[in-house]
Amino acid sequence: MVAVRVNPANHQEVAIDLSVEPPTVTLAAGGPNSSSAAMLLATGTPARAIIIQSQPLGVRNQAGVDMYALMVTIMCDGIAPYQTQMGNPVPPSGLPLLYPGSNLPAKVRPGEQGQCIIDWEEAVADATRGVAG
Repeated sequence: MVAVRVNPANHQEVAIDLSVEPPTVTLAAGGPNSSSAAMLLATGTPARAIIIQSQPLGVRNQAGVDMYALMVTIMCDGIAPYQTQMGNPVPPSGLPLLYPGSNLPAKVRPGEQGQCIIDWEEAVADATRGVAG
């Protein structure tokens, strides 16, 4: 990422500014998905999310956690496995778990394939137990 300058009179005139650090972009509060992540973690159906691909989005959520685009296969009892794309905040402790094939605990809303979130707290705890045990 790089900082850019935009001519306010003509938004088609853009210049790269290497003399300054790029700004930290933070997602706006509110909107249709506000508080849905916490609610989904609390009330969602347990599932497993197998990472196919991950990519940093270059933005942070309101809590200052970096957001990642994830392509995952969701496996949940009673539902045929499916692939979906989602954006999730990934805490620094979860970064070592972002590799293809990583099998992570998640919560989903069956019937709403876009409604899924990885339970990073449980994922990190599972990984830590695996190392210690």
